[in-house]
This record gives sequence, C-alpha cells and structure tokens, in this order.
Amino acid sequence: MNIFFNLTSQAVGDFSIEVLNQLITRYKTEELYVVHFSINNGNELKLIQKPKECYSYEDMVRAEYNNYLYAKVCPPVDKDLIDNMKGYEPEIIKMMERFSRMHDFALDYDSRIRMYHSHIRYWNYLLDRANMGVAVFINVPHEVYDYIIYCLCKVKNIPTAISYPGHPSGYRYFFHDIKLHCSELIQTYQHLRKDYESLSIDEIVLPEDFQKAFELYSDCKSDKTPYYMKREYFGSKKESIIKRVVRLPKKIQREGTEYIKIRAKYTKQCLEQRIKYHDREKVIKSEFDKSMKVYDELSVEMNLSEKYIYLPLHYEPECAVNPLGDVYLHQYLVAEMLSFYLPDNVKLYVKEHPVQGKYGFTFFKSQQFFRNLSKRDNIRLINRNEDTYKLLENCVAVASVTGTAGFEGMFMEKPFLIFGYHINMFAPGAFAIRNNKDCEDAIDFILKYGAKHTLKDMKIYLKALSEVEVYCSIWEPLVSVSVEENIKRIKEGYEKVIDAQLEL
Repeated sequence: MNIFFNLTSQAVGDFSIEVLNQLITRYKTEELYVVHFSINNGNELKLIQKPKECYSYEDMVRAEYNNYLYAKVCPPVDKDLIDNMKGYEPEIIKMMERFSRMHDFALDYDSRIRMYHSHIRYWNYLLDRANMGVAVFINVPHEVYDYIIYCLCKVKNIPTAISYPGHPSGYRYFFHDIKLHCSELIQTYQHLRKDYESLSIDEIVLPEDFQKAFELYSDCKSDKTPYYMKREYFGSKKESIIKRVVRLPKKIQREGTEYIKIRAKYTKQCLEQRIKYHDREKVIKSEFDKSMKVYDELSVEMNLSEKYIYLPLHYEPECAVNPLGDVYLHQYLVAEMLSFYLPDNVKLYVKEHPVQGKYGFTFFKSQQFFRNLSKRDNIRLINRNEDTYKLLENCVAVASVTGTAGFEGMFMEKPFLIFGYHINMFAPGAFAIRNNKDCEDAIDFILKYGAKHTLKDMKIYLKALSEVEVYCSIWEPLVSVSVEENIKRIKEGYEKVIDAQLEL
C-alpha cells in the first residue's frame, strides 16, 4: 500500500517519524510520499524506507511544484476537476489568509486562485498516479496544501486518518472525516447513560485525569483559562530562548547533531523572513490598532438584567474555524443567524477573542466587521475586559463555531449552539446548527425549556470521552508514559481508523 504522510512544521525531532516507520512496517508500504519541514531531501528524517518523494513544507505553502516528481506531466486543470472541488474552493481561498500577510504571495484573489489551481493540478495527478492507499495527517489539515490533499482524497474515496487534541489536555482522538469526527462517541455515551441511569452523580467514577477535568469545569470559581490563552504559554522572547536552550541537550541526545543543523537553518530562515517583512508587520499592526479602536468605541459593558446568548468570537486564523467551521468560518454568519431568530427580549452578546492580535498580527477582523454587527439592534459588542466566565454564568446559552467556551458553558448547564464540526457536537448539551431551521428550533427549545442536559450528563460525557480518546503526545515527551508506549498509542490510533476504512 502507498502512503502519504503529512508531518507539518513540527516534523523534525518529534515522535511522528517513528510512528510513520511503524505504519510502513504494518502496511508493507511500497511507495512513500512525505511532506516535511527539513532539508537534504528528507534524508535526516531517519525513515526505514526512502520516500518516493519528499516535499518541503515551504514549497508546499507557496505551491512550488516544478522540482518535484511528475510536475512536468500533470494534465491541466479542467472543468471536471474544478467541479469536483467546487464545494471546497471557498474555504480554501479563505484559508490562504493565514499566509497572505506573512509572505509575499496570495495577496489578492487572482493570486490565490492561481495558487489553488497549482495545488489541485499537482495533487490530483499525484494521488491518481501513485495509486495512493491512505493519507495520514498529524493534525486537522488546515495549511491549504494539506487540506486540498484531504479534500481530493474525499473526492477520490482515498482513506484518510487524522488526529486532534481532545479533552482534557494531553488527550487526542483519531478519525477519518472532519464532518463526522469521532462519531463512535455517540454510541459510547448512550450506552453509558443507560448503564448509569440509576446512579447518582457522585457514584459515577471517572479516570483520574477526567475526574480532575470534571472538578475543574464544574467549579464556578476555578481558573479554567486554557493553557494556550495564558501569557506564560507564549512567554517572553527571553523565556522562550532559555526554554529552548534547556531542552537542547535532550533534543540532541534523541535526534543527534543533525538536529542542530536543521533547526539552525530553519531559525535563520525565520529571522530573515521577519527582517524582510518588518515594515509590513508595522503596517498590519497599525491597521489592527484601528480596528480594535473601533471595537472599543462600539463596545458596552455587560448588563446582568438582560437575557442574552453569549457569542465569544474565535481567534483567527486557526483550524478551529477553518476548516472545522465549514461555511461558518465567516463568523458574522453565526452572529447574523442568531440575531435574526432571537425574540425582542433576548440580546446577542458578542465578544472579541482576548488573544487576537496579542502575539502576532497575521490576521484580524476588519473595522467593517464590527460596524456591521453593531448596526443590529439586538447585538451588543461587549467590552474586551469583561470576564468571560461571568458572561457564561449569566447567559441563556452560549454559541460558537467550535470554541472551548461552549464546552465550559455546558458544565454550567448552559446549552451550546455549535456551528462547526468538533467532537463536542456530540455532547448532551450541544445543539448542532447546520441551517436556519436548526438555529430557529434550537432557540425556540432553549427559551421554552432551558437546558436539555444536567451536570450528571456531562460527567457521563467525560466518561465516554475517556473511552474513545488516547493519552499521547505527537511532539513532546510525556512524564507518565514511556516514549515507546507513547508511539505505540499513536500508531494504534491511526491503525484503528485506517483498518476500519480498509475493512481489515
């Protein structure tokens, strides 16, 4: 069987290399195609089988295929191919925003379309020519080229395998389709709910990590701020350098001196790019400041005497919105739909993501985005300094594309209107919104009956998660799990998904 493996930007020095080696052995791979973030045509990746082709991440981002296998013989893009990919094209073009303000490409629509056509031309031919057996992704594909490969695999019925972080932190789940996610969770939850029907909430026993998560999320006074939103997660430049230096000996011991050469070259490229686009970054920051000034001028403090649905906006660009948001990657569509179906006595509180723009300015919502929302009588832009947990505590329901706030709100017995595709769409407190009728029906139910779930239901949901998720790490060593066991868990997660599609 031939395998495509997307290592992404974390390729060198992580566990995915050994995972790939074990998959090669397990499936007796004939041809291997790898996207990596390294040098020397992938020779330093320590693979047990030489890839038929190694693709540079930087080349893939730029849609530069001229030096790669079969590039000279790819047939032109035709109507059939464009029609087959038509359903995915809008989100792919939007997805290019994650690079357009960092690099010297994809700055206008025509440039993006040309890049899109270059991507689909190459990968459409390669997947057919290579008779690809399976495409494996370390994360949800969301860096344009990898998502295009994923979409083409769906069009061609080529099996795919994906891993994604779950709850609590440190756990991952494995699946083959973004829109289905880990659908086995539904049956697992329903089975457990029946088993625990006669038990009290205190009699339901969770594994240690999930019990801690339950105590954290069900305690209104606990600090539930996700690690990726805390300043120490990003750290200062000085702290980041110190951390890297401290970890260097372990990296060298595990990966050898070649690791230093690879990372040094990458660091040099990053510095050169930062210097090259320093002036552009200043302009972007200036525009971001103007946009935030407009938001602050239009925003108000929360009013606890009002009934409202809370809509905390996502950080962008990120895969939680695109591609997991599908058409609702345009977050104003979520706000407009909710606004339209809310009765006069219920408002929509919209709050910008607190991290947006703090640690980089690759993308931000425009001034017009906020002005358009503020024109609606029942929408309130909420001051950025307001406590999100107070907003959650006092809301009628929480709405989001796929956001963590919805997960947190369900532990406060708040209904969650989820517009995207995420494992939490299977939670007992979630209303999956796909169209206008879903939204209208959900709001009608919530305002008439309130929440359809209890805290006990959420505890059972965590129990169900513990049975479908895997404690493992793609990139960093785990304290409580050996390297060998960690690799084994990841490999088995992928194998389960792949075997189900191959009917092995």
